[in-house]
Amino acid sequence: MKNQATTPHFDSLLAPGKIWYNTKEAAELLGRSTQFIRDCCDTGRLHGHRLTSYNASGKERHAYQFHRDALQLFLLETATYQTDDFVDRLAALLKERSVEETKAIFRRAGVLLAVSAPDLRASGRASPPPPPERLRATGTC
Repeated sequence: MKNQATTPHFDSLLAPGKIWYNTKEAAELLGRSTQFIRDCCDTGRLHGHRLTSYNASGKERHAYQFHRDALQLFLLETATYQTDDFVDRLAALLKERSVEETKAIFRRAGVLLAVSAPDLRASGRASPPPPPERLRATGTC
């Protein structure tokens, strides 16, 4: 499966404004162990920087740093779906929910939406997502 090289799909996982992540932070972000992260870097599966230093007794020590783009690339390469597929499936799921359920979902997610009356079906189900100019975030809860 071929994924896009860059996408905002995983931006919510990464801290705003944070560019570099250490091994522990990368492991927490990816839901893996620090050893897995080091192994992936050493084998080239996860692109990063390995910094070598020596302690007082002369023992070699390695520290790793990972750029946010490398972490996003790893997430894209290991995803079992295309990011557009994820959005399409989420939209289809929301389309089958009632208006009340849809509003509750967005409230719990901390998003307020302004939806005009023509966007709702008479059946009480939410309509497919309208064009961006008709559906807009108005703030957070």
